[in-house]
Amino acid sequence: MKGLLLNQYYSNAKSIKGSVVLSFVITTILLLLPYKQTLRLATFLPFIIMVSPILEGLKLEAMSGWNKLLITLPLKRSRVIQSYYLFFSILLCLGFCVAILSFMLADFFAKDVLTHSALTSVLKGIGVTLIMGGAIFPLTYYLGVEKAEKIMTTSTITSLGILFFSGWLYEETVGSAIMNTFPRVHPDLPFSILFLGISLVMFIVSYVVCIRIYEQKEF
Repeated sequence: MKGLLLNQYYSNAKSIKGSVVLSFVITTILLLLPYKQTLRLATFLPFIIMVSPILEGLKLEAMSGWNKLLITLPLKRSRVIQSYYLFFSILLCLGFCVAILSFMLADFFAKDVLTHSALTSVLKGIGVTLIMGGAIFPLTYYLGVEKAEKIMTTSTITSLGILFFSGWLYEETVGSAIMNTFPRVHPDLPFSILFLGISLVMFIVSYVVCIRIYEQKEF
């Protein structure tokens, strides 16, 4: 497992370093702008940018033939998928660190950046990225690496659609009841936590599905 993770890191090291710098700069600039819309965008971007090198790594492995060599090694195919999902999770955590640093820097120059609304937006950003990753891996192995970019775009749009739909469904069902039960809690916090939990479950289900697809795949 350690060897697989190191291979993915060294294969994507340049892209990861570039993503860290890019996401930090863009996120900080967006947070300093006096618009609410930019705050929401700033809480999504660091996560999406940080996990994007994985697609590049998958394409490089296919072009070099490493994906075909990998299945001849004395290890279970489930280990390969586990390494991808674990590496994705590491990049997601790295994106969280970038987001926190950006918020701290922006809050130093412009007060009232680190707010409850920012926290709920970050939780939603993590949830959206988990759904996106949960769709990218099984679809990429099922449809082929050559369609990875289209899968990335479709997965991003779909995950955002799930966020908006689940937000509407929450408000139409239990939103008012929860707000009345916990009046002191930020109105968006319960939904953000619930959405993150659902996203995590979908990510785990995706992991199981991806193993099934990869075990049956012929290269």
